[in-house]
Amino acid sequence: ARGIEKGLGAVSAKDYRARALGDIIPLLEGEQRSNAIIEAWQNAAKSGAFSGIKTLEALAPLIAELDSTKIALQWRADLEVAARERRHVLDELRALAPVVTRLGGEAGTSEVIDAVHRTALWWP
Repeated sequence: ARGIEKGLGAVSAKDYRARALGDIIPLLEGEQRSNAIIEAWQNAAKSGAFSGIKTLEALAPLIAELDSTKIALQWRADLEVAARERRHVLDELRALAPVVTRLGGEAGTSEVIDAVHRTALWWP
């Protein structure tokens, strides 16, 4: 998608779609709501896009509402793309902290934090 200048950077048409979906999600219910949340998540810019991280932060509480199976499948795909650069993974983990808690509870969140700290010791 072609970038549209806004503020300090370009925002893709897909990220605008994610934001628009985020705006209407509160008006939806049931499967329609779940599908819109997934579609917004899929369209949010990823892999270091500042606008996408802001969009993910806004979507995170909505994503955390979803069935954990749906969350895990989508997130696995996103993390595989983000994994090309550690910074992108960390940005997405931070933005989606409510999702980490939803999937792993407090123990899972603590384990993720510990893993990030251990990794930082190995590869500063």
